Amino acid sequence: DVIEVTNEAEDYVVDDVDDTVNEAVIDEIADEVVEGIVDKMDRAVEEMGEMVNKEVDESVNEVVVDEIMDEIMVDEMTNESEEEKENMLTDIPEESELLFESSVDRNLPDLPENNSE
Repeated sequence: DVIEVTNEAEDYVVDDVDDTVNEAVIDEIADEVVEGIVDKMDRAVEEMGEMVNKEVDESVNEVVVDEIMDEIMVDEMTNESEEEKENMLTDIPEESELLFESSVDRNLPDLPENNSE
């Protein structure tokens, strides 16, 4: 009877150890699976972050290019209008001098020339 009880106890212990080992193996496998999933999620988040950063960079670059183009257009328009102003300002004195000279010539009587002889 003692041998039977010992055998039963041994079977019980072996079964219990097997169950414990199986649970440990299952837990270890589950941990590895979870770690793998977490790693994949981390990589996916990194890749998404890189894609978002790239898209943001491209959008910022487009905005910067648009702003630069706007500045160039404004500069060109400003330069053109400054050139026009300069042309107008240089044209005005010439025209006004001619007008002044012609009005002076018309309004002044002919003066005798002074001869200092």
